[in-house]
Amino acid sequence: MNSKHLYFGSGVIAVLALSAIARSIVPQSSTHKPTLKVMGAANVPAHVLAALDRACLDCHSNDTRWPWYARLPFAGEMIGEDVTRARRFMNFSEWTNYSTGQRLAYVTAIGSSSGKTMPPSGYVFAHWSARLSEEDLQGLRQWARAERVRLLESRARKR
Repeated sequence: MNSKHLYFGSGVIAVLALSAIARSIVPQSSTHKPTLKVMGAANVPAHVLAALDRACLDCHSNDTRWPWYARLPFAGEMIGEDVTRARRFMNFSEWTNYSTGQRLAYVTAIGSSSGKTMPPSGYVFAHWSARLSEEDLQGLRQWARAERVRLLESRARKR
């Protein structure tokens, strides 16, 4: 094989590789939807919805905003597995399908959150806006306490 064919073949391979990388980096449409619909009748105040949207809903809802690097090999697989695991644990998009007992357990967990385990530090490292301030945590705790009371009263009325 002469050097002209080798040079041409290398160029073709380089162009194909670059086009595959470019295709994986080009932004695609987002599946993000307004968060007001995510939790149904949970009466979530706007500032709490904003904190949930920034820090929780990309993993714990069907409204994931996939980052560009989620289309890269290996990173995309890891991110997809993390999101699937998070949705299996708790999915805010399925909130109205959960039993009162399940919702009580979730709001109890949210209400006792210190912000040290959720969102995970790796997520916060890549998404600085996901960091929960003390004000965010306080709002989440207040909402969780109020929602717990509402759910308990709702359960008592049904009995």
